Amino acid sequence: SEQSYFTTVKLIYSVGYGARLHCARNYIHIQLFGTFILKAVAVFIKDATLFSSEDTDHCTLSTFYCKAAVVFCHYCAMTNFFWLLVEALFLNSLLLSSFYHSRRCLWGFSLLGWGVPVVSIMLWIMSRVYFEDT
Repeated sequence: SEQSYFTTVKLIYSVGYGARLHCARNYIHIQLFGTFILKAVAVFIKDATLFSSEDTDHCTLSTFYCKAAVVFCHYCAMTNFFWLLVEALFLNSLLLSSFYHSRRCLWGFSLLGWGVPVVSIMLWIMSRVYFEDT
């Protein structure tokens, strides 16, 4: 009885959800949740780098690893916000049916979610190096 129950649940799950896993909505959700995980990992890396020893002044620590950890943490936070924006744009487009949903649309969303933060972080790095290299 228990074996047939699990077999039935597995069959319903496979038939009901198996065909719909490769849609744009799930792709965007996976990217969004990936950025949440990446942001959490970046905070752990930044904290491990900044607070690795008790005898250092964390505010003036300006090693390469410290700067790289802070940049990575900022990038991950930005990707998280941009994938939230992508999620909002996608849901808005579904509600308004304002443009055609295709693979081309997913490329644009991917570029918005991962590419725009790269450009923003690069500009931030260059301005920090040029104006305030601490």
